[in-house]
Amino acid sequence: MQRWADESKQRLTSAPDNFGVFVDMIHLKPLPPDAQEILTEGQKLYKEKGMVRSVVIVNSTILKM
Repeated sequence: MQRWADESKQRLTSAPDNFGVFVDMIHLKPLPPDAQEILTEGQKLYKEKGMVRSVVIVNSTILKM
């Protein structure tokens, strides 16, 4: 998760003013609390940098929550 957050910070420096994302989380297993925190902070960063919509694909009710 930390690598994803670091890569996101780097790539978002050249993001357009408004953008959307498509996230495939079909194979993701439930995350431990420390990874959930990194994910939440990363989502905030995306919103701050201009994300206006997102689509997240999951195959688990637990991940959906």
